[in-house]
Amino acid sequence: MSRTALVAFGVSLAIAGWSTSAGAYPQYVAKGYTSCASCHYSPTGGGLPNSYGHLATAATFPDEFPSSGIDKLRDSLSKRDVTGRDERGDLAFHYDAGLDSRLMLATLPTVAFIPMLVEVGGVMAYGDGFAYATITPKPVGGSSSGRYDAVSREHWVQYKLSDRQGLRVGRMTLPFGLRIADHTAPTREDFGFGSFDQRYALGWDLLTDDVAVSVAAFGGSRLDSLDERGAAASVTYMFPSRLAIGASLLGADAVASARVAGSLFARWRVWGSTYALAEVAGQQRSTKGADASMVEAATLLRAGWFPLESMDVFAQVGGRRIQGAYEATKLRYMVGTDWKVLPWVELSPAYVFDENVEAGPSHQLLAQMHVFW
Repeated sequence: MSRTALVAFGVSLAIAGWSTSAGAYPQYVAKGYTSCASCHYSPTGGGLPNSYGHLATAATFPDEFPSSGIDKLRDSLSKRDVTGRDERGDLAFHYDAGLDSRLMLATLPTVAFIPMLVEVGGVMAYGDGFAYATITPKPVGGSSSGRYDAVSREHWVQYKLSDRQGLRVGRMTLPFGLRIADHTAPTREDFGFGSFDQRYALGWDLLTDDVAVSVAAFGGSRLDSLDERGAAASVTYMFPSRLAIGASLLGADAVASARVAGSLFARWRVWGSTYALAEVAGQQRSTKGADASMVEAATLLRAGWFPLESMDVFAQVGGRRIQGAYEATKLRYMVGTDWKVLPWVELSPAYVFDENVEAGPSHQLLAQMHVFW
């Protein structure tokens, strides 16, 4: 790795740490959304958007290009308000369904079509009870095998203790750090937060005007799994319409190993329609029965601007380093845009440059289409 790359890694790490010393589309902080849970059914963000989330998304479509056909289609595809209570506050049964699909075309050095995600999901509620589930194809034996199994990444039920807090049980994404919707953070899978790394857990979630807290005690990725078990917690303090800062902790134990991980992160509306996202994270894995451990540090820094309500232009740098394993060091630089060409269709072209000590430098052009409803 070049000296310039190492300097960039250190600078981004330092900036991320400085920003956070003070989980959705976190870049929507530029629009004043400091809480991801405002627009998603999941208290920790991500997954199907709720009715408010769809209204917020539809509002980004430029009104200066009116179309009666699109307006009629948008009205017919509008989402139900799934709350479990009617307008008078009485018990009511509500349900809804949705689609989240991400398809990507990658070029340089070769052209490859990658179905990143094709997921359908549903929600239902009655009074204080709430249920959420998704199903999606998962590659078997690697994405090149052409074989897929149908799996449910998330399925959980929730009981609302109050308007601000609730208990969940089932398979869910653990609360930890920033959640980048476009899967471009190069270290998430290393930390156990990949696309299919949800866990069975019991969770408690609290959301107020200023604070969001999520705590989960988790088991394996399958009900009969013997892999690691532990607990994770994430706390975010929000300055409405301007800034959200937070911290996460995770501790886990398995038959042959144990680990502890932590993250500091920030989402900041800098000025006007500009924003910055930053995260610095680290974890230590220890091997039982041997005097061996691995310390890993990761960082992410992203700056962006919404020149239009429907378009996000950004630059991003992220990296990972393992103590005592210089050959595993990697950096990723990325520039791109997320452009909502229709209320339910987003195009995301990007250029990515990876610098990996072991594999060498590489670069590629990505063209991603996101369809959601």
